[in-house]
Amino acid sequence: MRAVEEELGELLEETQNQLKWTSPLSRLKQRRGVEQRRRLGLGERNHGGRSEE
Repeated sequence: MRAVEEELGELLEETQNQLKWTSPLSRLKQRRGVEQRRRLGLGERNHGGRSEE
């Protein structure tokens, strides 16, 4: 039983560490993606709306 308990404990630690690292990173990536889309969208609108040639 002790071996199983230790293994479960290690698995728990690993998953908790992964969650700690992945959640903030994925949130950052999502935020950056949204910001880039906004910038690209704004840039396209500005260039398309105001073509001064």
